Amino acid sequence: MLAVWASWQIWQLLRFYIHNFKNRNQTTDGSAKKIINDLSVAQWLLRAQKLQQQGKYRQACRCLYMAVLQRLNDAGTVVDQPSRTDGEYLELIQQLPQPMPYETVIRIHEQLYFGNAEADASTFEQCQQAYQQIKD
Repeated sequence: MLAVWASWQIWQLLRFYIHNFKNRNQTTDGSAKKIINDLSVAQWLLRAQKLQQQGKYRQACRCLYMAVLQRLNDAGTVVDQPSRTDGEYLELIQQLPQPMPYETVIRIHEQLYFGNAEADASTFEQCQQAYQQIKD
């Protein structure tokens, strides 16, 4: 019985890491670059709004994150590179006059996609407020 329990625990850990590895590969290959360049900031924001209305807060936060990256890329402030991690983006935005709203969106994305955090309406609201500060 102990061996079965230990095997199950190992499988749960491996499954988590395999899932994160697959997600990371999907967002760091060339398709992520193509997606960023194919959608405007306005399109990302529209997607975020629609997903939020459907209660899909995790995906809505991801769209706000992508809008932030697109905004940085469009301005030439931080040119997008598919291999960049959230940690690298956090380092690069420190040069900005107001890095805190960017940090908020990036950290929420990091927690939702590489941590164990769950998204809810308040999580989306945090992301949305941070994005509003960036926009203003």
